[in-house]
Amino acid sequence: MNGDAFADSSVERAANGGDWPPAHIAHYNYDDQQQQQQQQAQQNHHHHALVDMNLDEDPMLGDVRSAEEQSLLSGDIEPAEQYKAKHRQSVANAHAYGNASPFNHRRDRGNNAPKQQQHASILMQQASGMKAAFRDKLSSQTRHQMDKYEAPSFESNLGLTAWCIAFFYWIPIRYMAFVGCLALFILPFLDVRFQRGITFVEWLLYWYIQLFSIVGIFVESPTWILTRRVQLTIYKWCRVLRRTWGRALFYISVSLLTFAELENGTMMTLSMFAGVYMAGLALIMLMFSALAAKQYRLLYWYMASGGNINGKDLKLVGDEYGDRNANVQQIEYDKLVSRVASYFDELDHDRDGKIGAGEVHSFAEQALKRSLSNAERYTIQTFLDNSCNGYISKQDWIKQFCDYGKVKFL
Repeated sequence: MNGDAFADSSVERAANGGDWPPAHIAHYNYDDQQQQQQQQAQQNHHHHALVDMNLDEDPMLGDVRSAEEQSLLSGDIEPAEQYKAKHRQSVANAHAYGNASPFNHRRDRGNNAPKQQQHASILMQQASGMKAAFRDKLSSQTRHQMDKYEAPSFESNLGLTAWCIAFFYWIPIRYMAFVGCLALFILPFLDVRFQRGITFVEWLLYWYIQLFSIVGIFVESPTWILTRRVQLTIYKWCRVLRRTWGRALFYISVSLLTFAELENGTMMTLSMFAGVYMAGLALIMLMFSALAAKQYRLLYWYMASGGNINGKDLKLVGDEYGDRNANVQQIEYDKLVSRVASYFDELDHDRDGKIGAGEVHSFAEQALKRSLSNAERYTIQTFLDNSCNGYISKQDWIKQFCDYGKVKFL
């Protein structure tokens, strides 16, 4: 098509006279428009741009961009949906394929490092709190079972006699038995591992030794929330293990099982060393069982006499029961119960209904005028703690002293 774009506009021509088209309006030749566009595409093939209408070359308009360009650059209009879809797809592809890059993994690890450190710090704090709570729970429930005397030092200036006395007061038979039971449980594993030609009977024998050692571990463990249920089950089926002399006989029996292999000409095994240790410890336990029973009977007599061991004419606790008409034996039993209970109330300073190792030691010093060793205190307290509470309750205190006041072994 030849001519100008406004050639058919007679009104415009009349308004502007013969000067047509006006100088401020761009003059386009539509016949050459397609050719100009092809040339522009060849020159700018390396980038995408809107069609240039050469308005920036007009001296009257100056540097003017198209409305679409201005809107896109200023953000006044939204891009077309096809561009949005491509943008989303590109982002998705970046997340899908970009994360596989080792550089992205390194960057992610760097970004997650503070979070991982914070998480590890929280876990450490929780573990520390659980450890503290566990330690507090253990100490609160076993504070009534602690030994009083510590092991004598070889570097001390004590003479031989004083050192032997200090050693006697220190002997912790409970912890020594606990260590022996651990040895009986661990050493059979080593015997099975290194011993050649072991038979099924020998293997079964080791199983029995380890089973009995597990029983001993729970019996000798401090009584608290993690062990009390198991201990009560063991004492229900084998009450004799509640007594020191009963455990001593039990350990002697288990130690004899470790020597059963000597019949086949087997040399000494590691389990036999543990058996020798437990047999010797059992003899020591029998000795302390008899010694503690003697001190126990003296404590009973002290309370039964109302502390009047010299037989003075005094008004004692429980004498009020003799004023009524009743069976003589019942009167004497009521007197005994009243006096035993009064001593418990005297020892229970904090009024929590519990007596522990410290109170037993102080009562022995009051009644016997001497101190109890760790082993004697442990044996007496274990006998008095009939309910396996880890402490002596008032009910157990009265029952054990009033019903078993003349025992020979504890």
